Parts: sequence; C-alpha cells; structure tokens
Amino acid sequence: MQNENSIYVVFFSTNTKIGSIIRIVTKHSYNHVAIALDGELKQMYSFSRYHKTTPLVGGFVEESLLRYCSEDGTFSNIKVCRLPVSKKAYRVIKNQIQDMKKEKDHYMYNTFSAMLFLLHRRVLIKKAYICIEFVVSMLNQAKLLQEKRTFYTIEQLEQVLEQYKIYEGDLSQYAKPNNWGNDGFYIEDSILFNCKATVLHFGRLLGRLALPF
Repeated sequence: MQNENSIYVVFFSTNTKIGSIIRIVTKHSYNHVAIALDGELKQMYSFSRYHKTTPLVGGFVEESLLRYCSEDGTFSNIKVCRLPVSKKAYRVIKNQIQDMKKEKDHYMYNTFSAMLFLLHRRVLIKKAYICIEFVVSMLNQAKLLQEKRTFYTIEQLEQVLEQYKIYEGDLSQYAKPNNWGNDGFYIEDSILFNCKATVLHFGRLLGRLALPF
C-alpha cells in the first residue's frame, strides 16, 4: 500500500451536516479532499475545521482518519488516488507540508472562499485555503497537474485524477483508523467558545484581505 515515490489524494464523503448539504447542492458524492504522503493515510493533511463543534473555524490540519467515523461507528466513503511522482516532486510536497506544520498557526481556513465555492468564485487571502485549493496548490507546486486552471471543483479534480484511482468505498475497508495523533477534531467546545472563536476567525480573515496574496 505504501510507496515512497507516490502522493495520495483522498476524496471524502464526510459525515457532517455541512458535508451532507454540500453533496445535496452539488449532486456529487464527495465534499472534501486531502493529500497524504503514505498509502496508509497516517500522514494526511488538508484545510478543515479544527474541532467538531466549531464548523466555521479551521485551518491547516494533520487529519486523523477517526474524524471520518460517525457516532454510530460507521465510516465515510472515500476515493483514493495514488499519483506516482519523482523523488524531486515528492520532496517538494513533503518540504512544503513540513514548512506549513511549523507555521500552522499562521494558516487559516478560507471561509469566504467556501461561501462562494458553489458560485465557482474564490477569495484570495494570504495563507488561507479551503481543502480543494490547498490540494491543488500542492499538486501544482510539484507540477503534477498538466492543465493549469485558476479554479477547480472537487468533482473536476476527481475527474482529472480518475486514472490514478486505487480504491473507492468504505474507509474502514482500506485503512484502519487507530489514534487521533495531532488532530483535535474530537474536542467539543462550548457555545460561548464557538461564538468567540468564530468572530475572531472572521476578524483575522478580514484583516488579511488588504494584504498582498
């Protein structure tokens, strides 16, 4: 399952209410995407919410597969694409991710882009991404996407990578989630904390709008 010279792009049908709404509106099976450095998805990264109860507050996250397990014990459906890459391309992505991990507090979830996503619009904010923007950025930096677009939907990226599909189905049949690692998704915040964190998050995003991208 592992390959040192492969990058894994993983599409998710998440078990959140927002994820369900997105899939209904887009009429597409998947609403989230992440990138992994290993076939067992133990080193998987994306831009998403930090905690389960603060849906509008997020940033750069080292994701655990456990965040895709619902309370009744069922797991999300996924599609895994394995992209064979050169050692140089693998190193480019790995180094960029390592740099982002060191400065993870500076990266934010681009909630404005998320709000306009269904209109195929982006809001460019320094060090702020949504999941699809982050994954496409990583692939572009390693020159793994032949077609240069300013905008990708999750469905469009899935179609581009279809030839690299190695698995589609229940997550638990592909990999075995066993620990949370550095992922704090399981944390349940109070309503007061949620409100304060959301206001602060939007304030920080607004403050960055004037900065050069």
